[in-house]
Amino acid sequence: MRNPFKRFTVKSTLLLLVIAPFIFSCQDCHLETYKTYSHNPIYLNLDSIEGMVKTLPARDVVRPGGLYYKDGYVYILELGEENHHYQYFDDGSFTYNLRLNETGIHVIDDTNPSNPIHIAFINIPGVNGLTAKGDKLYTDSFSDLLVFDISDPKSPSLNQRVRNVYENLYYSGYYVDDSLGIITGYESQPVVYEHEVCDDVDQPQWYHDATFEGGFSRGMAVQNSSSGTSGAPTTGTAGSITRFSIVGDYLYNIDYSDLHLFDISGESPQKISDIHIGWQIETIYPYEDKLFFGAMDGMFIYDNSDPTNPTFLSKYQHVRSCDPVVVRGDYAYVTLRSGTACQGFTNQLDIVNVSDAANPFLEKTYQMENPHGLAIYDNCLYICEGSQGFKSFQVDFMDPTNVTLTSTQTEIHALDVIALQNMLMIVGNDGFYQYSRSCGAALEYLGVIPF
Repeated sequence: MRNPFKRFTVKSTLLLLVIAPFIFSCQDCHLETYKTYSHNPIYLNLDSIEGMVKTLPARDVVRPGGLYYKDGYVYILELGEENHHYQYFDDGSFTYNLRLNETGIHVIDDTNPSNPIHIAFINIPGVNGLTAKGDKLYTDSFSDLLVFDISDPKSPSLNQRVRNVYENLYYSGYYVDDSLGIITGYESQPVVYEHEVCDDVDQPQWYHDATFEGGFSRGMAVQNSSSGTSGAPTTGTAGSITRFSIVGDYLYNIDYSDLHLFDISGESPQKISDIHIGWQIETIYPYEDKLFFGAMDGMFIYDNSDPTNPTFLSKYQHVRSCDPVVVRGDYAYVTLRSGTACQGFTNQLDIVNVSDAANPFLEKTYQMENPHGLAIYDNCLYICEGSQGFKSFQVDFMDPTNVTLTSTQTEIHALDVIALQNMLMIVGNDGFYQYSRSCGAALEYLGVIPF
């Protein structure tokens, strides 16, 4: 008996072969033009970048990132007016480049706090921050670690460049290539595509992503206060928006995700290791035998009893926000701030119990307006509130979670603060201010360099 399905299959196939040309010949096809943009990196060779590092006469502070103090001199990080210079064209294309000649470090003679003098500017493209020990100031420029001689602070001179110590360096969308140089921007060019389109056929979709994360500005990179033994080289004092720090003979600095560790006991820094911390790491604060890292989603605590090998202990997690941290005794004081870069909607002070560093927990929260940097000295806590001014608090000796507001300076813009024994140094968008230090109802004004 014949298979009926076999005969049906053969006839059906013949029928399709006969009618197929007629089906497709009836479609209306035509060419359509699509326009998009290609984005090509702009490279600047490494020799050109190195040639931009130089000490220049003083210039205006445009956008401060933080501050550092050592031996009567103040160093303020300059972030530049904005990360990029944009140029747009009639055809919809554009270019943008980093402002490489606008970032660096301002040097201020503060030997007379009532009359601080702006004396120099160190131009440093790709700068992340600074710290100092003895007569050496450590900073960075893209993939290199720089060492300046500051034996004459009025005229810092580049002493060493340790090349390529930051391997696989990545700055928010920009790469450093040993052979091609630094990607300093992108240029877009119109690209036209032609495609045949037929009726009843799905149309092609061309996707173009013109979004690039912005810039090299990663906040002020400074170190926390540390004292040396008599006769030994000493470090300085920094605000809380810190990415560089020195502990003994070891230099630590952080980027977006990693801790970079160097031995600086000799004439030239020696790289020890790179340690992955997490993502969106913002600040570092050494305290006793611990390292505290502020990140956008929490605070990391590392055991630093062996300074050549910091090891993870715990993470205190919070909502997404900017969060510098300072520590005294069994408590960490963390400010959480909302904003464009930080996202979130939280503005508060968290007081975290770190008596057991492996198990930190929140004890108390105070509402703030828009907190930035902070400092603590004895029983005085100071918090910068951006455009809302500067606040002083009294910390209860018996209960360090109990803080009382004692004064507010609303006439200044405050980003970061250094608290010394007898003086407060505050930097903001409108100037560098100094006051006598106290927790009282009034701070005595000493001097200012307006921006």
